[in-house]
Amino acid sequence: MACSDNEAHKIEKIVESVNKRLRKQYPEDNGEDLIGIEEKMQHVELLLDKESNDVRIICIWGMGGLGKTTLAIALFKKRRYKYEGSVFMEKVGEKSKNRGIEDVKKDLISELFGDKNAHTSPYDKRRLQRKEVFIVLDDVDSYDQVNDLVGRRDLFRPGSKILVTTRNKKILGAKVDVDRDAIYELKGLDFEEAFQLFSLHAFGKDRPAPDQKLRELAQKLTRYANGNPLALKVLGSSLANEKNQEVWESRLEKLQKLPDPQINEVLKVSFEGLEAGEKESFLDIACLLTEYNDFMGFLSTDDVEAVKDLLKARRGYAVHFELERLKETALLQVDESGSISMHDLLREMGRQAVRDESPKHPRKRSRLWDPKEISEILGAKKRSKAIEGVSLNLREVGEKRLSAGAFRSMPKLKILNIYSYEEIDGGDEVDVEIPDGLDFLPEGLIKLRWIAYPCESLPATFKAESLVQLEMPFSSLTRL
Repeated sequence: MACSDNEAHKIEKIVESVNKRLRKQYPEDNGEDLIGIEEKMQHVELLLDKESNDVRIICIWGMGGLGKTTLAIALFKKRRYKYEGSVFMEKVGEKSKNRGIEDVKKDLISELFGDKNAHTSPYDKRRLQRKEVFIVLDDVDSYDQVNDLVGRRDLFRPGSKILVTTRNKKILGAKVDVDRDAIYELKGLDFEEAFQLFSLHAFGKDRPAPDQKLRELAQKLTRYANGNPLALKVLGSSLANEKNQEVWESRLEKLQKLPDPQINEVLKVSFEGLEAGEKESFLDIACLLTEYNDFMGFLSTDDVEAVKDLLKARRGYAVHFELERLKETALLQVDESGSISMHDLLREMGRQAVRDESPKHPRKRSRLWDPKEISEILGAKKRSKAIEGVSLNLREVGEKRLSAGAFRSMPKLKILNIYSYEEIDGGDEVDVEIPDGLDFLPEGLIKLRWIAYPCESLPATFKAESLVQLEMPFSSLTRL
């Protein structure tokens, strides 16, 4: 039977309303963001479908910029039609803080029912229990948010699925059900995928680099991003259709000194959520205890037990809980062998936080690692009581000549790390000369690491009562 004009108009309105609602339920994305996503989708889907009659909560966890939201959107688009109700709640953490969790919960229920007047009355709870739903809670940052929104699983019909994206591994708290729930750790792209994504944004779809030199620079920028999709897109887009080699080189040179502000803003969200002591421990590791070994090609630190001992001496209390927090918030990794590692971009984010302590005056910062800045302060007549840590890679300086009182300008120094991989890697030796011998080291030092120390002894006035770590391989020491 043919529809009347009035009925056809009503149908058009209904279709328009449904399409509008579908568009609102999740953010738009484009295919450019989906490089390397298929395998990740398969892993998460296996977790979602395991024991499919249960109400399952699956968390996608990882550092900022890895594409947690992009992965969640792709899964939502693919699977939402299997359920009687579905909703994509974006920026849950931000909305909860700005508007309150109850408002967010009302939005959730309204979207599931397609009814702005729906709420959590007994009647609506019974309605909800009859619906098999698929809920995505994006960018959640606390256990309370998950607990308040979906903590009662008996609100949902068996077979319902809840997908959460977060930077906090402990987002489910003690309520995690090992038989029904799972955490999927999202990793970065491999080099081939990363180079493909960078090139897409820098050169355009299916277009290679204009010449070999630009391709080499593109590869260096891809390595700098270290598999982080956000960084790859930002850096690629900043050089889109740029063919001037000098522009590319200056971009890379600047990144080696200062992180990209857009990338940094995303990454520092996790850092800003830490407590004061946790921030200090993170900054010590990022600025003083990680070294990039070009020969080996990785960031390295002491093993976790040594770091715990050092940070305990720094803080005055055991730091096991702090390091766990850094791991849970994806700011730090500790492998099975006990080795600590940190993503390059997170390390740079931490260093920028220290630069921001005093952008124009390095002597007023708490930690120093830049060879030029350290050289200007060493031996200076003006003392700095702010500097508590120095990490100097001699490989970036070349031969260095120090005065006997070079460290008198840093009386509050706690960590001194002077190193070069040249001696270890078999390259040319990097020499430090102290013609008159060293006559001062701060007595508050808790870590003294000096590879190839050139003197036969430490200063006679140095009291090592606070020292917890002493490491001086390949040195000229004959007595302490």
